[in-house]
Amino acid sequence: MTAIKPAATVVVVRDGDNGLEVLMLCRNRQAGFVGGYWVFPGGTVTKHELDSSGEQSAALVAVVRECREETGLDLDIGRLLPFAYWLTPEESPKRFSTWFFIYQTNDSDEIVVDGEEIIDYRWERPAVLIKQHRRGDLKLMPPTYVTLLELSEFSNARGALSSYQERGIRHYIPRIAAQEGRIYTMYQEDAGYESRNPEISGSRHLSWMDESGCHYERNI
Repeated sequence: MTAIKPAATVVVVRDGDNGLEVLMLCRNRQAGFVGGYWVFPGGTVTKHELDSSGEQSAALVAVVRECREETGLDLDIGRLLPFAYWLTPEESPKRFSTWFFIYQTNDSDEIVVDGEEIIDYRWERPAVLIKQHRRGDLKLMPPTYVTLLELSEFSNARGALSSYQERGIRHYIPRIAAQEGRIYTMYQEDAGYESRNPEISGSRHLSWMDESGCHYERNI
């Protein structure tokens, strides 16, 4: 059985000239995990961080460290808001138990990437990133895509943080299902979650990938 590593991710947002923007990082194509993909800052929790507190608290400390290492940003730990938890499917060769945080910053902060693990960065509106992903110009993993889809509904950073604060932490505990040549990632609220059958009628909460990238459906 593949070991599950605790991890943390931070979605850094700001108010740009045309609305809410999110900080995205491009991973080196030679990286062992999701090479060439655009991601949010983050990484695994160290044993030292985990030994000092519970997993969510350790993730909070880890994401401050990871963001500093990957972008040069020094986050105020007290302003980090947890809003999601993602567990990698059991079929994955690498598994992570990842806490997602959101953080609002201002446009005067300088971003510095290391040029090795992270080779580029950009600030962009979520809707633009989704459009580029659809064209095949931007590689995204499902948790990143789902988060950008949510953020595309907000015109400013305050609105996004307020909504996540009210919602609380949403947990994604996926199960993989195959149907007619398509691979689905199903989440707890889906009617077919227990049977791993995406064709069962009822509530839908799932994602899948095809030649046009990630897709997500939630009609709860």
